[in-house]
Amino acid sequence: LVNCKVLIYSYGYIGQLQMLACWAAFFFAAPGVLDLYLSGKSPNDYSKVDELNDTQGMSVYYWTLVLGQIAAAISTTTKLQSIFGCCGVPYGLPNATLNYMFIGELVLGLVAIYFPPMQTWFDTAALPWQSIVYPMAAFLAIVIIEEIRKLFGRMCFDDGSAPDDGPGEKGSKLKVPVAALKLGPCSCFCLWDTPQRA
Repeated sequence: LVNCKVLIYSYGYIGQLQMLACWAAFFFAAPGVLDLYLSGKSPNDYSKVDELNDTQGMSVYYWTLVLGQIAAAISTTTKLQSIFGCCGVPYGLPNATLNYMFIGELVLGLVAIYFPPMQTWFDTAALPWQSIVYPMAAFLAIVIIEEIRKLFGRMCFDDGSAPDDGPGEKGSKLKVPVAALKLGPCSCFCLWDTPQRA
C-alpha cells in the first residue's frame, strides 16, 4: 500500500505544492502579514493589531491547507485518468461518501476560523472574505497541475494498442523506452512502475 514512490509523491511533490501555496497565502492573502514580516519586529514587540495580523496569517495558512488537501484528495482518486475530462474520458467524482467528507472538511475549516470557541482551541481569527476566496487559487493550481501531469503520463504510456507480450492480450503499450521507467519516480510524469490505464 505504501512504498517509496507513494511517499515521494505525497511528501516530495503534492506536499511541496501545498506548502508553497500555504506560504504564498500566508504572506499575500492575509491582511498585514507581509508588512509585519518586512518590519522586522520581534514577536515580543507585537501590538494587539500585529497579534491579530499574525493570527489571521495562521488562519489563512490553515484554510489554504484545507483547500490543498481537498485538491490532493480529488487529484489522487486516479493515477492517470483525468478527473474532469482533460483530453480524455472524465472520471468525475463518483464517490458520494468522499464528496460528503469534502463538504464536511470545508464546513469544519470555516467553523474553526469563525466560531469563537474553535478560534480559542485552534488559535485562529475571523478573516475578511478576500482571505477566504484568494486561497481557492491553490485548489485550482494543484488540480490543474495534476491534470497536466496525468495528461503527460497518458501520452507517454498509452497508445491504445495491444503490447507485444503475447497473442490475444490487451493493454497499454509504451511510447517511450522501457529504460525511461528506471530513471526514477518522476519519469514521464508517472509515479508508478508499470504503465497502466487508470
